[in-house]
Amino acid sequence: MTSQVKGQKSKVKGRQAKVVAVLFTIGFLLLTSNPAAQQAPRIDPQSASIYGRITAADTGAPIRRAEVRLLAEGGGVSRLATTDADGRYELRDLPAGAYRLTASRSGFVTLNFGQRRPAEAFTAIALAEGLRLAANLALPRGGAIAGRVVDDAGEPIAEVRVQAMRARVVDGRRRVMPAGVTDVTDDTGGFRLFGLEPGDYYVAAMVRAPNPEDATMSAITGPVRGDVRATIPVFYPGVSAITEAQPVSLGVSAEARADIFLAPLRTARVSGVVIDSMGRPAPRSLVELRSDLLHLGFNAMYAGPPPMSISAHAEADGSFELPNVPPGSYTLIGRIESPTVRGFLDAMLNAGPDAPSLAALKEAMMLQRGEVASMPLVVSNGDVAGLTLTGRQPATLTARFVADAGVTRPLPRQVEIQADGVQTNTMDHFTSRTQSAEIRLAGLFGPTRLRVVNLPDDWMVESIVIDGTDVTDAPIDFRGGNVEARVVLTDRITEVNGVIAAQFRDGRGQSPDASDAAYVVVFAADSSRWTYPSRFVRSARTDSQGSFRISGLPPHERYLAVAVDYLEEGEGEDPQFLERIRSQAVPFSLSEGERRTIDVRLMR
Repeated sequence: MTSQVKGQKSKVKGRQAKVVAVLFTIGFLLLTSNPAAQQAPRIDPQSASIYGRITAADTGAPIRRAEVRLLAEGGGVSRLATTDADGRYELRDLPAGAYRLTASRSGFVTLNFGQRRPAEAFTAIALAEGLRLAANLALPRGGAIAGRVVDDAGEPIAEVRVQAMRARVVDGRRRVMPAGVTDVTDDTGGFRLFGLEPGDYYVAAMVRAPNPEDATMSAITGPVRGDVRATIPVFYPGVSAITEAQPVSLGVSAEARADIFLAPLRTARVSGVVIDSMGRPAPRSLVELRSDLLHLGFNAMYAGPPPMSISAHAEADGSFELPNVPPGSYTLIGRIESPTVRGFLDAMLNAGPDAPSLAALKEAMMLQRGEVASMPLVVSNGDVAGLTLTGRQPATLTARFVADAGVTRPLPRQVEIQADGVQTNTMDHFTSRTQSAEIRLAGLFGPTRLRVVNLPDDWMVESIVIDGTDVTDAPIDFRGGNVEARVVLTDRITEVNGVIAAQFRDGRGQSPDASDAAYVVVFAADSSRWTYPSRFVRSARTDSQGSFRISGLPPHERYLAVAVDYLEEGEGEDPQFLERIRSQAVPFSLSEGERRTIDVRLMR
């Protein structure tokens, strides 16, 4: 081996080592940018345990070989147990903490502890040291949707991912999102989606582009330009628009049929140019299209490509083209990379002892996150061309926490502000660390909702004021620069508690047990207060005696309260749902710091 070859190999190894070092540094920064992650968790003695029994909801018979999974809230602890012939399980040697418990078995609907149906809010299990807790679950029998995916000639198409989807309320609006397990078609084009609860479903075959290895798929999507990556759902019976899809109705423990025909898609091309805030072309910007109706959902992150995703990088002149766009309502987003961060990364790869410091790179990543451009887009039957995505400089928000007049207690620490991008669907968490109770939020773009989270139960937000305007219940449009917010906290909290009136609990006038617990929904009588997220809309699950407690509602408002026997997660924030139940609600009002007891009726 010549010395020249050895030298080349040495350079390659050196560069690889630098790449690994940069990736390690980025991971370290992501970890250390979350102050909560920097705190060493207390190691509790592993003395707690959970035991219980998994049964069939319809017969009460034990379910053998059901899988019971336990996951600590926030991660860190994960356990798995399998039920015996009597449906019993036990998880031992657990540290104290909050946990999610899930039970699953083929042929049954998977549930979390506290749920009766998959879409219901689950109950976190709080374990103290040495506690031995019983947690039983009754699983409903699941239905299934089976079918085949074939081309326009009736020939089967193998290795296509198929997903069932249902309408749910997400972020205060009804969207279609993945439900249940996914399947991949076999050599006959066959698939079977099982463990589904009763209801109406949309069934979608996920077509990926480009796919040069599959001639059939390439014929369906057509040619693409550049580095386009797309996952396009084709809904039963064979349409690309969700508004034209035919729902499949599924009964209890029933099986339905849904054959999907894949033919060349009649879709649109969306094209335009990305420019930065200075009017210059933004090469290599990532341009992506997000559906306003289809939601990725939690399980889509782990089940393969998302149900609707089209993205590409802009060309050297800032131009972009997104093919295969089905009709629908979207948000078009362009992410312009920060030259500062890229420069630091390149310098770390290529420089020696003069490479930027860790502190400098961290500052660049937090404060120079690049620009973001976004715009609403409606696609009908034709191509959309000539669009201009103009980037915005990121804004930096400094939020200072102060006590309301008359409050004498010290402000709570480790309070977080959550920033939700209205158009870009981004979310960032920042935790208060300083003695001055100050939080700095960097990289904020466009309309954004600010929420204070992780507040103790005996505190509430009085107001969030920016430039003299209270933005507690309205989004603020960030347009770059430095913005200051004054967050006022108070310990004069309101509280509503009570019990579902006995004559409305059940036919015998008796209190329901834990599995029959109801939900109490409290909401402002003024429907203009129902915008998501709203402090004026709250819900709580009753205990086994029908009692409930809701704290922190803004005072000086007229409210309505009603109880329902079942509430899907997010449904309590749906304006259509609130309008539907308001006629049966009990009215009441709250003054500052008032603690009020009310009787609530169970809606029939």
